[in-house]
Amino acid sequence: MPDIIVVERSEDRPLRNFFYTVFRHQRIVIWFFLGVILFVSLVTFLVLPETYRSEAKLLVKLGNVTMDPSLGSGAAVQASQRREFEIKTELDLLQSRGLAEEVVDTIGPEDFLSRGTLSKFITHIRSWFKSPNAQGQRDSAVRSFMQNCVIDSAKDSSIVNISYSAKDPETAQKVVNKFIDLYMQKHISAYRAPGVQSFFMEQSEKLRNELAQTEKALEELKSRSGLSSVADQKRIVLERMGFFQKDMEQAAADLEISFAKIKKMKEMLGQMPEFNVAQNISGFPNVAADGMRQKLYELQLKEQDLLSRYTEKNFVVKEVQRQIQNAQEILAKEQPIKAQVTKALNTTREQTKQALATEERNHTSYQAKTTALSITLANLREGLKAMNKSEIEIVRLQRDQEIQEANYREYSKKVEQARMDNALETRKISNISIVQAATLPVMPDSSPKTRNLALGIAFACFGAIALAFLLENLDHSFKRPEDVERQLDLPVLATIPLLSSGGVSSEFSKLTPPMLIPESVGGSDTLDEVGEGYEKLCDSLVQQELLEGQQLLAVTSCHNDEGVSMVAANLAATLARKANQRILLVEANPYRPSAHLTFGLNNSPGLTDPMATEEGGNTGRIKRAADIKLDVLPSGMGGITLARLLDSPEFQEQLNLWKSEYSFVVFDLPPIFKSNSVLRLASQLDGVVLVLEAESVSWEVARRAKRLLSQYKAKIIGVVFNKRKFHIPPWIYRKL
Repeated sequence: MPDIIVVERSEDRPLRNFFYTVFRHQRIVIWFFLGVILFVSLVTFLVLPETYRSEAKLLVKLGNVTMDPSLGSGAAVQASQRREFEIKTELDLLQSRGLAEEVVDTIGPEDFLSRGTLSKFITHIRSWFKSPNAQGQRDSAVRSFMQNCVIDSAKDSSIVNISYSAKDPETAQKVVNKFIDLYMQKHISAYRAPGVQSFFMEQSEKLRNELAQTEKALEELKSRSGLSSVADQKRIVLERMGFFQKDMEQAAADLEISFAKIKKMKEMLGQMPEFNVAQNISGFPNVAADGMRQKLYELQLKEQDLLSRYTEKNFVVKEVQRQIQNAQEILAKEQPIKAQVTKALNTTREQTKQALATEERNHTSYQAKTTALSITLANLREGLKAMNKSEIEIVRLQRDQEIQEANYREYSKKVEQARMDNALETRKISNISIVQAATLPVMPDSSPKTRNLALGIAFACFGAIALAFLLENLDHSFKRPEDVERQLDLPVLATIPLLSSGGVSSEFSKLTPPMLIPESVGGSDTLDEVGEGYEKLCDSLVQQELLEGQQLLAVTSCHNDEGVSMVAANLAATLARKANQRILLVEANPYRPSAHLTFGLNNSPGLTDPMATEEGGNTGRIKRAADIKLDVLPSGMGGITLARLLDSPEFQEQLNLWKSEYSFVVFDLPPIFKSNSVLRLASQLDGVVLVLEAESVSWEVARRAKRLLSQYKAKIIGVVFNKRKFHIPPWIYRKL
């Protein structure tokens, strides 16, 4: 395969894995794809009958002209209703099963049951198990109609599209026309209920009578209570109560002041003498003392007046009391004058008595005023209570009147609307218009065939890919080097591509004898890649020093035809070229010998010939391959079995001899499961190289082989992944 580099990769690339799986099973994928397409095409064009599609279009106007008043409070046309809501409502009505059953019952089930070849066959098969009946045919016809009738509406459009497919154009047109007629009738009847007008008339009359009774009761209550406007009269009463309450509070304050004045005046009269000294004959009159006494009386009167208005803690009251105390102290210091005194009536006392009489009269008037105001306020409060009771009843009646009046108006509108709805129904008027009548198709409908082919292609593609991945998951063989490392936990020493392209015949992988890969092949990319694989195998054995002290190598496999002989021959030849040392190839596979043919030598005498065990051993039977420094020991004619050969002491000596004379000795062994002798021989050698054919050996078999080698204590150096196939085309592989 050109431009493909054999490099071990462990990274996971989903896209590359996808293409690998598809191209690996490309034959099955292609056959599955073609088979599905062929089957769908045969069924579509030969089995399924031709259908004719009739189409019609309906316009749904915004709002419903025949909207029943019992379904809402809107007018005949509600402009606020959304178009999407109305379109969805009509689509639900059109797609209802009840409408489909009416169509089938009107036309008859026979026109809806398919008469195609496949349908006839299925119906015939069903009749074997279940006898047909009328109800079953009706249900089948309804389902067939609902499947073949397509109803939809474009977004932001008021147009509803209706189409129906039938076996002949006349039936398709007839079904669509009948479907539209039944839908129009159902649409009109769906938005109204029987007896709506009479119901609303009865309710309207009942509400009118209740409203009249409420109005009469309200008028009687207003006349009886004398209240025309409850709010205004209540406001006036409250204002009057506020005024009277304020006057009563003022009268109570005046009464309290008057009582205090009377009390104080009585106390002063008790302290004042009835007569005063009018004349002192024996001495000079004490004018200062008399003036002081007069001043003291005035201050005491002032104190009483202030106490009637203020408390004793008031600053002015305290100041007057201080002045009274000072005046009393001064009078106390005056020396009494012994003289003849002339007495006269005390004018101050007389004035105080007159003031007391006046204040007592005022006090009586204040009491009368307070009593009158209390009675007035009590009467106003009683009137307010009565007004509140009347107000509650009036408000209740007014509220009932408003509700009844609103209901009466609403039902009156509904009566008129119901009358209009009956008139519209009689004339079959609605908000649905037929903008395109049912068409009479001329040509068969190609959409089912196109749909079937599209679905068939999609199913073929996805089914083929799914089948490829299913087969990939069911296949437990090793497909890539990383599968070997993951399943066996062994290193992959080299990957050898399958010789199937690049100008070399694909039979190279099965040639007998196996071919030797030349050191350089011009114009053959595949052979170059194979040569690079063996070069890498030698590097893994020599440069990485995996075989330090291990010159005896066994090359074996799990089954025949995995390329062990070719790997052993090319490994020995490549080691002879690269190491420039003595290399020996031992053909230890007496069942299917091939080394003598590969190198053009005689097969006898060889390893298993009786002469090989005579004195001199196999040394005389080793032959030199042409053009390379490689010694070859053929298998011989099989006179001695491997088991007998392994039991002979001479063979053990021969192994030691070869180990001392050759840098590497490569043994071409039969498959591991051939016999126990193979395992015994492998255990006596320094290392085992396990050849696994790509996409041939399963994980379970390889694990068993590894387990057997471990049981016989054979050391497995690694794996040669042989005949690897690159399924992805190079031009795709490079882009991945």
